[in-house]
Amino acid sequence: IEGAGNDLTLNFTQASVDGLANINNFTSLGGVELNGTFTTTGFQNYAGPIALLGDTSLNPTQLLIGGSVTGNDHNLTLSQTSGAVSLSGSTISSVDQFVVTTDSTIGGSITAASVDFQGNVTLTGNAAVVAAGAPGPVNFGGTVDGGFDLSANGSTVTFSGTVGGTTSLGTLTTVGSTAAYVTAPITTT
Repeated sequence: IEGAGNDLTLNFTQASVDGLANINNFTSLGGVELNGTFTTTGFQNYAGPIALLGDTSLNPTQLLIGGSVTGNDHNLTLSQTSGAVSLSGSTISSVDQFVVTTDSTIGGSITAASVDFQGNVTLTGNAAVVAAGAPGPVNFGGTVDGGFDLSANGSTVTFSGTVGGTTSLGTLTTVGSTAAYVTAPITTT
C-alpha cells in the first residue's frame, strides 16, 4: 500500500496487507494478515490478532502490539526509532526467527524457533520466552529489568547485560538449556 504520507486505519474483521510505503500512522483495529516490510514515519498500532503470511518486518517510530501474533513459521523483525517496542500482554507463537532490534517491554508468552532481543528488555508482567522446535537460541543482548518472573527456554540462553540491575526480577528460570551464558550480574528477589 502506497500512502502518500497519509494516515491509514483498517477497521475490518480480517484484512491482508502486503507491505506499506509512505504511510504516516498505521492502525489495524481488527485482525490482519501481514507479509513484507511495513515502514511508517509515525506509529503502528495492531489492536487485533496478527497472522504472518510471509517474512515480515515492522519499522515504525513507535510500535504497539496489543493482540496475538501467529507466525506460521515465518520470520518477524521488530524495529522502531524511538522508545521501546511494546509487547506487554502479547502472545507470540509459531514464529521462525523473532528479532527485536531496539529496546522492548514484554509480558506474556513468546514462542519462536529462535529469539533475539538486541536491546534492553523491561518486564511489564510475567514472561515466558521459548525457542521451540530444535530448540534454538534465546539471546538477551542488553539489560533485563522488571519486578516480574522471567522463564527462558532454548538450546542456549544468553544474557549479555545486567539482569535485575535497576529493578530486581521476581524469579529467573532457564529451562531445558544445554548452556546458559551470563556476562553480567543477575539480581532477583
